[in-house]
Amino acid sequence: IGEKPCVCVYHSLSVVSESLLLVEYFLLFISLSICRQRRDEQLADSEKLAETHAESSVKVSVLVEMCQRW
Repeated sequence: IGEKPCVCVYHSLSVVSESLLLVEYFLLFISLSICRQRRDEQLADSEKLAETHAESSVKVSVLVEMCQRW
């Protein structure tokens, strides 16, 4: 009879521990998702910047060519 409370306490602690582990994994998943989203946004910004730079380079090349013709 004296062992049953100990078993219940151990079982309760085990359940709490597993629950905390699940919460920890969930928070880790959310954190990784946020990091992935930020990385994708930065990549998109970098691609836009590269396109803008390429367009500017083409415009400058055209202007230089026009000036050389005059």
